[in-house]
Amino acid sequence: MLLIIYRQPATNTLMQIGWEVGTPSPFKGAEQLIFTTGEVRASGAELAWIKVMFKNLPEFNGQQVSYYGDFAKFIAGNLPV
Repeated sequence: MLLIIYRQPATNTLMQIGWEVGTPSPFKGAEQLIFTTGEVRASGAELAWIKVMFKNLPEFNGQQVSYYGDFAKFIAGNLPV
């Protein structure tokens, strides 16, 4: 599972949404929310997908990995549509 934590601009509330390999981006139609992403947590097939698709990201060992800041925005912004 890939968990995206972002800030809802209208209410300044932290929100979270999930994504799984083989599904479209949860930001489809709301791409402006990508820029409010602060953290992406990945495990399982989604972490494996990140490691294959984004070879230049820092690589960490572990069953669950968290990416923050620009790395998180990059992942959220490049999920398949």
